[in-house]
Amino acid sequence: MGTNGVDLLGVLESDTDTITDAVATGRIDLEDLDRFVESVDRGELEADRGVDEVVWIVGSLLRGDAADWEEMEPAS
Repeated sequence: MGTNGVDLLGVLESDTDTITDAVATGRIDLEDLDRFVESVDRGELEADRGVDEVVWIVGSLLRGDAADWEEMEPAS
């Protein structure tokens, strides 16, 4: 897991933590993202719709190519 042992699922389920902050501070890294995907693939985590989008968003944040969608207005 990331440098402080925070896992992606914990951040996703948190009412106070954010993916952006966890990535920015290095608490989530690409290995965390890979482990999350593997757990979903093995059926260890219940994954509803939106998992692909979450993986894409976290991956783009980690790679630093989030500028295009990060500036978009939220849907109303």
